[in-house]
Amino acid sequence: MDIRHIIKAGGGISELAAKLGLHRATVWGWKEVPPRHVINVEKVTGIPREELRPDLYPATASERAASSEEKAVG
Repeated sequence: MDIRHIIKAGGGISELAAKLGLHRATVWGWKEVPPRHVINVEKVTGIPREELRPDLYPATASERAASSEEKAVG
């Protein structure tokens, strides 16, 4: 997932960093959400961990099926 989308969902770079207890430069330097911050970023942004880091949190078969159905309808 694009880090810019994550920052926007968190209310901007400064707000996201503040909510996470990090310096904004730390968040700005991310190319992807570091593993130790995934759960907190999920809580702050509402973006599921499976979307933030699918390499660490692969979707279950039922989630993949539901996602495929949504794409077909949408």
